Parts: sequence; C-alpha cells; structure tokens
Amino acid sequence: MNPVWVILQREYFSRVKKKSFLIMTILGPILIGLFYGVIGFIMTRDTSGDDVSVVSVRDEAGILNRQLDSMKGYRFQFTDLPADSINKAIGDGKVDAFLWIRDRDGRKADSISFTASEVPGPAQKKDLERHIETALYNIQLKQAGLRKGFLDSLRTTASINTITLGEDGKLENTSTEVKAGIGFALSFIIYIFIFMYGVMVMRSVQEEKTNRIVEILASSVKPFQLMLGKICGIALVALTQFAIWILLSFLIITLVSSGIDIKSMAGEQAAANGAGAAGAMQAFQSLPFFRIGGLFIFYFLGGYLLYASFLAAIGAAVDQETDTQQFMFPMTMPLIFAMVIASRVVFDDPFSTTAVWASIIPFTSPIVMVVRSGFDVPWWELLLSMGLLVMAFLGMVWVAGRIYRTGILMYGKKVTWKELGKWIFYKG
Repeated sequence: MNPVWVILQREYFSRVKKKSFLIMTILGPILIGLFYGVIGFIMTRDTSGDDVSVVSVRDEAGILNRQLDSMKGYRFQFTDLPADSINKAIGDGKVDAFLWIRDRDGRKADSISFTASEVPGPAQKKDLERHIETALYNIQLKQAGLRKGFLDSLRTTASINTITLGEDGKLENTSTEVKAGIGFALSFIIYIFIFMYGVMVMRSVQEEKTNRIVEILASSVKPFQLMLGKICGIALVALTQFAIWILLSFLIITLVSSGIDIKSMAGEQAAANGAGAAGAMQAFQSLPFFRIGGLFIFYFLGGYLLYASFLAAIGAAVDQETDTQQFMFPMTMPLIFAMVIASRVVFDDPFSTTAVWASIIPFTSPIVMVVRSGFDVPWWELLLSMGLLVMAFLGMVWVAGRIYRTGILMYGKKVTWKELGKWIFYKG
C-alpha cells in the first residue's frame, strides 16, 4: 500500500475519532452564531446607557443665542461664570463638563474647547461636533429667513438597482453587497481554517519530533511522503468538519426561518423589511453558486496546502514552540494583508488594480479571489491565478520537503533563516 495513503489514514482517523473533534464539530456553528450575535449586540447597544452629563456652556462669541438642545448623553446649560469657576465646579462634581466657545468661526483651532474629568471618546466627540454644527446651521437658516423643513423637502434620495448583462444577453437583478458579503464570509472561513489546521500540522510534526516517534517513521517511509501524508490527512479532517458545519448551519437556518411568520409583522416597517428581504433573497438566488463553490473549494485546498507545507517545515526545523515565532510572522503577514485588501479594496472596487494583482499573487489569492468570485472576473485572471497557486504550492512542497528531511532528525540546535537556506540545497 502507498505509504502516503497509510499516513493519511492514520492522521485522519486519529483525529476524527477524538471526543474533542466531535464536540467542536457540533458546537462550532452554535459558537460562531453566538460570536457574531454578541458582536452585533455590542455594536447596536446603547453604549452611553442612561447616564446624562451636565455640560456648562460659555458662549463668548454669542453664536448659539443660548440655544442648544440636549443630545444623547449630554444636557447643556448656559452660564456667564468665568472659566476658572466652571473648572472648579467640575472638580467639585457640580457639573460634568465645560463647553467653551471663544470665536464666531467654529472651524478655527481652539475656538471651541471641551473640558471634562472624563474625556469623550472619538465617536462621542464626533456626535458632539455634529450636534453643535446642526444647531449653528438651524440658527443661520432662521437668521436668513429660511425654513429648515422647506430645505429638507427639497432633498431626494436615489437607490440604484444593479443588473447584470450576461454573455447571452440575459438580464438579471444582482446586489454587489450580497456578492461581496458572501465572498468575504467564505474568504474568512479560508483564513480561519488555514490557521487552525496549518498550525495543527506544525504542532503534530513538533510532537512527533519531540517524542522521537519520527525516527521510527522515517526509517519506514521517506520524509517527503511523511510530510505529504500528514498534510493531506489533516486537510481531509478540515473538509469533514467544514462539511458537517455547513449541514448543521443549513438545518439551523431552516428551522429558524420556518419559525418566522412574516405575515404576523404589522405596519409599513414590516412591509419595507419584507421587500428588502425579498430583494436580498432574489439577489442571493441569482448568484453563480457553482462558480463560487468551485472556486471556494479550489482556493480552500490550495491555500491550505500552500501554507501547511511551509508550517510542516517550520515544525520540523524547530524543537520548541517558542522558536516558531520568528518563522510564523513572515507567513502570517500575507494572510493578514489579504484580509485587509478583501475588506477594504475589494468592497470598494473588485476590479481595481490592487484587487486584481492581489487575487493573482499566490500568497494572497486564496483570500482575495474568493471575495471577487461572485463578480464576473475574466477567465484569464482566474486561470492565471489558479495556475500560479498550483505552481507556488508545488514549489513550496519541494522547498518544505528539503527542509523537512533535514530538520526532522535534528535536535538541540537553534535554526536561523540562513540555516534553512542551506538545508534547501543539501544534496542527497
């Protein structure tokens, strides 16, 4: 029997039979759902609570006409007391803050100051600035004899419905937000799995090397076969867990959706929500699922194999986990850089120069190209990206194999980048 296949089976079944694997496979979708639910709750909750700070306002420039309505978290009261007295009142706890307007032109530096024992955060500062700007705007409109309601009635909104013109001339409603959102979610899965299971490969190699089990294995099979079998076996573990997660997530979504009665939602807001949901569902159904799914599987495996081979070499080269940091940092930088591009550049313009090149370069393409997969990426870009990723994987496997065969039997020596370079070109 092929030694690679034997090692693959050993790595696969030794992991899927563990209780920890079964527990995390079942709890995974639930924990991910709770994770995003907590994030959503934190982002939407009222961070200021019910606390209201009393702010003394000294308007030396007279631009507010002693008119400044309360806002979220702040209640304003005008005063003619000198600044020193107000600052003392803050220290005594009689007031919470001091808003001092010195100049009529609020845009000048130091024309407006805000003094408090607890300085507001960036978001609160922005809200406070907007509140003052709105008050000044309304006062100027009133002085000019204009009504704010009349000006607001002149404002109109525009909503663009994006339509894709296919090569066969067929028109389909699409949503760039849905396409980018689905792509980013899939790329985030790849990002997480590369780290989870790539590091698992590295630690497995380190454990066998520390326990000297690898010496017995190396006497029966070639180091390259050992490395390849380990990488592919853990890849199957990742695919198995991911497939189960998809199935469980689908069942959970189906159960939750069946429990929601849209007709019971009353009012115009419910109708608007229903229309929005229907539009999103129509855009979701128009996605090229076979294209996205095929590219996801390819880049999922390609990205994992590329980085896992390098991590296997790192595991073979070092004796202690603390020594891996100098080698892990250069490997993680392209992945982090790819996530930044995916979340910023691709969302703004999936066909920008940066997005195109990042989806072609092998070290970032597993993340960036998956985000672009929902869009009509030219075939030449796809073929070039996929071809370079395959070539990079084969090259990395060759390099990792050279490092692996030397480092796996070497103990007690601190390895440097220079030393790794020598191992690659050792003969034998």
